[in-house]
Amino acid sequence: MVMCCAKARALGIVPGMPLAEAVSLAEGPTNPLGGLVPSASLPGGSVRAAGESGSPGLASGLSCRVHLEPYDPLADRQALEALARGCFQFSPGVGIEDSPAPESLFVELDGLEHLFGSESVLVRTIQQHFAQQHLRVRLAVADTLGAAWACAHFGRPAGALVEGPGDLEAVPIRIPPGQTLSALRPLPVECLRLAEATLGWLHALGISRVEDLERLPKSEWPSRFGPELVRRWDQALGLVAEPICALSPPAELELRQGLDVPATGQESLVSVFGQLFAQAIHRLRSAGRGILAARCGLECIPAGQEIEFSLGVVEASGSLEHWLDLLRLRLERVRLAGPVRAVVLKITQSAVLPWRQQELFETGGGPLDRRAVAALVDRLTSRLGPQAVLRAALRPEAQPEKSFWYEPILPGRPVAKPAPWLGARPACPASRPALPMPAACRAVLGFRPLRLVAPMALRCIAVAPHGPPLCFHWKGKAYRTAQAWGPERIETGWWRGPRILRDYYRVETTTGQRFWLFRCGRLGRWFLHGTFE
Repeated sequence: MVMCCAKARALGIVPGMPLAEAVSLAEGPTNPLGGLVPSASLPGGSVRAAGESGSPGLASGLSCRVHLEPYDPLADRQALEALARGCFQFSPGVGIEDSPAPESLFVELDGLEHLFGSESVLVRTIQQHFAQQHLRVRLAVADTLGAAWACAHFGRPAGALVEGPGDLEAVPIRIPPGQTLSALRPLPVECLRLAEATLGWLHALGISRVEDLERLPKSEWPSRFGPELVRRWDQALGLVAEPICALSPPAELELRQGLDVPATGQESLVSVFGQLFAQAIHRLRSAGRGILAARCGLECIPAGQEIEFSLGVVEASGSLEHWLDLLRLRLERVRLAGPVRAVVLKITQSAVLPWRQQELFETGGGPLDRRAVAALVDRLTSRLGPQAVLRAALRPEAQPEKSFWYEPILPGRPVAKPAPWLGARPACPASRPALPMPAACRAVLGFRPLRLVAPMALRCIAVAPHGPPLCFHWKGKAYRTAQAWGPERIETGWWRGPRILRDYYRVETTTGQRFWLFRCGRLGRWFLHGTFE
């Protein structure tokens, strides 16, 4: 047996039990819940469980109160994905559990409360959605995926999960922000999604709950139980990012064209895709909309060989020529698995077409330049990929060299790419975008250089120990200060690791040049960090 319901567990049936033993328990003369044991309906006249083959003789003579279904993990996953696609009406971020045998759905609720009135209303709406399909679900809302998974599987707060005849719903569990660890302490260690071997080691030491594990020094966990325990612990508490493995949203429009003669050439595929793009553009144009993103699929011979790639633009376009140009550039990087027997076009995102006032005389500026830049970005993205065409975006960080990051111009996952002298640093979680830059920080940026350089040590002379420099040497040349503004102190928080304390000055020299210098409070030395143009 692979899985059973609560009533089967009341009979003593548990997952992993041999089928014959489960049948013998179900054939008991009395019903623990009252009444006699009725017979079960059997699908297809045979019964199968994981690791066992069904016996026709057993099926024909079976008399039990349980309904048995064959175990099909592929069908289970497909059914779970179908349920997940039904949740796109609540959130654009929907995914399934990353497991060989998934049984949980993840839905990103951050920033959606105002669309439904409140978070509790949104959660209740999701619950009613499943109840209408006669599905009983256990819902948990938490700051992290690990904590939500733990409470959905093992959490039982006061007044929650009230069992009753015909009851299809359970009270949702909500962990208040910042109280994740308190909610996990009374739960069993199985809530951390650990491997069976790790759980065996923990139980052998008498560690059955999270609060027992918390008493052990965390520094000893890797040597005792391996790195998985530390990773799962950090994911549950939000110390390590764990984004949702999101499914692709359903297409707004899907078109498919089969080929009588399998195609192998690029121009043949472009011709077929041209017909599908023309149909999609015609349907969307009647509503004043254009294509913003599309997925193209190629079904190759032999059957089962499929290739899929995405196309996108900066702003919605209804130009067939433009989409075909992007398609040709993208097909140059596609290696066919065999002759193509069918092509599929899915319009995943559309938007209102941009309308601009036509000019009587072309001036060579304004909207025309914007359209040219957008077309250039589209072509570069199609040829090089979205992760290669990036733009700088501000981040609310005090340390100047970490106050920006790079993200794709076209919608996609952010890419962590700091300045080359900083080394690698983690990207912001995909499920939680960077916070907007406060207005006060934007005002400060007006007094900073547009381009930073790697901090370069300088030889400086200052009259006061903590005052501006009187003169300094850079690249073998001496500069004398004519005017200075500052200091602007920048200090990082304790949670960022080694403390950084800097006093920045904007310095104008006697030759009219302006530099951005800082004095390192820990080292007492001066550095050049930027120049004003």
